[in-house]
Order: sequence, then C-alpha cells, then structure tokens
Amino acid sequence: MIVLDHRGFGRSIDTPQAGTEALALDVQAVLDFLGIERAHLVGQSMGGWAIAGFALRWPHRVRSLVMTDTIGGILDEVLRRQFHAYIASAGQTDPATLPLGYHPMISQGFTARRFDLALLRHQFGLLYPPPPESARRRLLGEIDPAAMRALDIPALLVVGSDDPIFPPSMIRRLARYFRHGRVRVIRDAGHSAHYERPGAWGRVVRPFVDAVTRNETA
Repeated sequence: MIVLDHRGFGRSIDTPQAGTEALALDVQAVLDFLGIERAHLVGQSMGGWAIAGFALRWPHRVRSLVMTDTIGGILDEVLRRQFHAYIASAGQTDPATLPLGYHPMISQGFTARRFDLALLRHQFGLLYPPPPESARRRLLGEIDPAAMRALDIPALLVVGSDDPIFPPSMIRRLARYFRHGRVRVIRDAGHSAHYERPGAWGRVVRPFVDAVTRNETA
C-alpha cells in the first residue's frame, strides 16, 4: 500500500498556483517514480478528486477505483447545488473552537462511542496547520459526469451512513455516473468511515479489490 500526502498536507509542500489538475498529476508522478504501471486507486474525500482526475487522463493505468466519502468533483446540477451549500456553511466553522473530541470529519456518534479516538482525531487537527486556501480551491474543480460514465473501470463508492458532507443520498446519485459502480454504506460512521470503523471499511474494500484482481487473471 502506498499513501501520499496532498500538497499542503503532511510533509508535502504546497504550490498555491497549482489547480485541481495537480491532484491527478501528483498521483501520476508518484506511480511513475515507483515504476508502477497500473494500480488500484483509493481516494478519501479530497483524494476522490485526485483519483477521478487520474482515471480520466490515464484510464489504462487504473485497475479499479474506490471512492470513499467523496464525490470527486463529479457534479451534475443537483450534486453541485448540495456541495456548494456545504462549502458555504463549512467556512463558518473553525475546528479549533469546537469542544474536545468533536471534529467536522467525524460523527458525533463516534465521539460518544470512542471518545479516546475522537479526541485523537481532534488533536491531529490542532497539531497541524489548517489546510491551505489553495486546497479548498482545488475542491472546486469539476469533472463532466458523462466523461466518467464513459470509462470502463470497476468502481466502489463507500460512504459513512452519517457523513454530513457527502451523505449516502449524494453518493447513490453519484453512482449513476459509473458504468460499473456499486455503493456500500458503512453504518454508524461519518465522513471518516475508514477511521471510525476501519474493520467494516476493510471488509468492504478488500473483497472488492480482490475480486477485481481475480477477474483480471481469469
């Protein structure tokens, strides 16, 4: 497994002038550097923009797509209206002012069940600087739904049942723009289903990837 930090996150420096296309180009650069010709791509939240954009440019290099808690910039009129409504409301909340254990990326139910892990997630947000404004702008990049539908790539769309950013209703609508897309909902999870319920997330994602791999060699 290979995990990359987006520009402005973790140990990756930011280049503010780089637009949405940089997300896909960064995936290409990492795969090229490691000598990987084809890969299963998993994108969570902003990562959905990265892998969807990569798939449009280099579909022959994508074995499968796992879009988790993300719409990846694939917007029709309804999805665009809902997404921009969230963007407008999210700008009014500073995570640093929230009570301990609460964070926009996790559900309140998770905070009640596992306050220790919720507090840890909250602390992550305090230890590192907030995402740069350039990252927010990159999320405004859009992908034509018809272009995505034309791709012959197996796709799994995973979403937490309590995701306030991209709720299951949005993900189910998004699924119509994948020729081979299927939706799986992780119960009792918010926008970070992989963090809140890693076991359930893995039991959904791993069999999908394994099945695609078997079908390639059948």
